Amino acid sequence: MKVQENALGFIIETSSIIIFFGKKEAQLEKIQQFFSSYQFTLVHQTHGRKIQLKDSTNWTERPEADAQWTEQKKLGLCISTADCIPAFVYDLKKARIAGVHAGWKGVANRIVPQTLELFLNTGSKPQDLRLVLGPHIQKQSFEVDLDVKNQLIAVAKNLSNSNTVMMDSEVFTQNTEGKFQVDLSKIVKSQAQEHEVSLDHFFDLNLDTKSDHRFHSHRRDKEKAGRQLSFILQK
Repeated sequence: MKVQENALGFIIETSSIIIFFGKKEAQLEKIQQFFSSYQFTLVHQTHGRKIQLKDSTNWTERPEADAQWTEQKKLGLCISTADCIPAFVYDLKKARIAGVHAGWKGVANRIVPQTLELFLNTGSKPQDLRLVLGPHIQKQSFEVDLDVKNQLIAVAKNLSNSNTVMMDSEVFTQNTEGKFQVDLSKIVKSQAQEHEVSLDHFFDLNLDTKSDHRFHSHRRDKEKAGRQLSFILQK
């Protein structure tokens, strides 16, 4: 995928889709000014598993949810992050998109595969789905204890399957302090493979929010961390 960078963030554009991954400066007012032909909608993220449909009747509402989807054109589905994964799904054949907020708790709640399952249960086909992951905390920066590792292993079924292309050791690396470095994006990919979404249909920007000061990072800045917005929309 071709990625263009500007002062606000990174843009991926096709004939029908715009995906935008924001940097620190990507707040709603500036996004609305730059993308003035479109409307934008948000949800109140809770690290849960609720998926909210947004349409012409409720796009101004901000309910509790960690994923939102729509078939409406010119409506940007915004996700707010500061280390969590902003994950965007779109269907090449059907006019539908989804924005997903997936930190480690969201990954443990299987929010991305649940979103894919919703699409598949309402007419999408695995070969038509694309999954795009934006800047988030990368393996070298993301350290967890054994209990979190075990929670994540439990929700990544393919990692314990001998036929998988990814093994546990690729996703979790124990460091000298007895903690584990975790590759969240590989867990998300393994979860999506459960729904027959090919690895060829993934794109990951592979930018680390903790070490890259273009982005807000809760791990780096703690309570001083802000949030950047990202979105997907249909033209």
